[in-house]
Amino acid sequence: MQELMFASLTAMQRNVASLERIANNLANQFTPGYRREILAERRLGSVTPPFPALMPASEALSTDGGSAHRAEVLLDLRPASLKQTAQPLDLAITGAGLFEVATPQGPAYTRRGQFQLDAQGRMVTASGWPVIGHAGELLLNPGPVVITPDGTLRQDGQARGQLRLLVAEEPTRLSGIGDGLYVAEGAMRLMAVGEVAIKQGFLEGSNVDTAHEMVQLQRTVRHFETLHRVAQGYDEMMGTALRKLGEQ
Repeated sequence: MQELMFASLTAMQRNVASLERIANNLANQFTPGYRREILAERRLGSVTPPFPALMPASEALSTDGGSAHRAEVLLDLRPASLKQTAQPLDLAITGAGLFEVATPQGPAYTRRGQFQLDAQGRMVTASGWPVIGHAGELLLNPGPVVITPDGTLRQDGQARGQLRLLVAEEPTRLSGIGDGLYVAEGAMRLMAVGEVAIKQGFLEGSNVDTAHEMVQLQRTVRHFETLHRVAQGYDEMMGTALRKLGEQ
């Protein structure tokens, strides 16, 4: 019976973690470049992702009935739709690839191409982190800019730099740090010309399906409620048994 109680409580913990992922997905359904998060488990060194284009973003070790398993947050990498904004520094990536940005903690990567210029003329993210090109930070003058599909920035007929677009050689070692950014524990590979393309004046949306998330929310809540009733029943049974022992 103790094994049943332990398994029920462990499953309830996983339900809570799943609800956190669902809540985060729903909160970011309109966030450009957001990638849906899913909680999955790895048992005995293997995991079966619910979608083919998923990668672990983080993981935590726990136990279930004495057997080890890992609870992993997976990122759904399926592409999202593009929306035209006509803003010259709104950029979308068609195909795989990530923009590189510089943060105080080191290089980070993002699909959220909602950029702007800061007071120094640097191309930065909405949070102010510089976007990195092949020669370092990208500096622009005020005025029109043309960004070609290969990521070259041109002003007044002159090239002002070129975006670095990278892909993780070990996608399973990318993890989210918030604000649409990812960090890599493994190596990142620079993508070749023609392997990926930039669309200027577009933003990639979130790949969250609200209807699907609501269905998952209802299922998870019902499962949690069922397990809660099992735990309550076990607790009441143990209480009754202890009272009877005390009466003898």
